[in-house]
Amino acid sequence: MTPFLKQAAAYILKNHTNNLHLVKVVLPNKRARVFFEKYLTDIVQKPLLPPEFDSIENFMVSLSGYRQLSGVKKHNMQQLAVFGQQVLGLFGLFGFV
Repeated sequence: MTPFLKQAAAYILKNHTNNLHLVKVVLPNKRARVFFEKYLTDIVQKPLLPPEFDSIENFMVSLSGYRQLSGVKKHNMQQLAVFGQQVLGLFGLFGFV
């Protein structure tokens, strides 16, 4: 069975060989990008201008027009559980639960 990323690389090369540098490939993580780039070079076996790569997170941020917050404190699961109990209590207080 041929890996999906290898199939995708072959498809993109077949359909966009002359304008590969204009293609944007959105992948979930850096590991997928490494494999995708390997499949591209295995198929072509010559120098080429690669497509533009982006992560799903960065791609969605660029589409939305919003920017990510910086300096926001992360909470652990214990704090989240306490907050969840408080929210459920409020829902119960107002008759939503």
